[in-house]
Amino acid sequence: MSRVISFLASPQRTIVGKGVFSVIEEAWKTKNQIFSLPSRVDAALAAAKQAGHPCPIAVGAVPFDHSDAAEIIIPEEVDLSGPLNMKTEQEADAPPMIFL
Repeated sequence: MSRVISFLASPQRTIVGKGVFSVIEEAWKTKNQIFSLPSRVDAALAAAKQAGHPCPIAVGAVPFDHSDAAEIIIPEEVDLSGPLNMKTEQEADAPPMIFL
């Protein structure tokens, strides 16, 4: 089985999740999977924290069709860091700009 890796980069930070600590389960006996999703995620995050997870976050995908189940996990490991320092090819080749 391959290891699950989640990646998110924003202008403020980068988050990499590795492995699966727990899975947010599908709601039973309901066609609207989204309705109870926030409470299921809150419960899973609280349980992960109670179990000693140092940085529980939820990552995954929520479908547009609310009758389909979301695929959300809490990664086993979470690495947080600053933003990626990505420059375009043009920026990398340009001399530094100096403002006076």
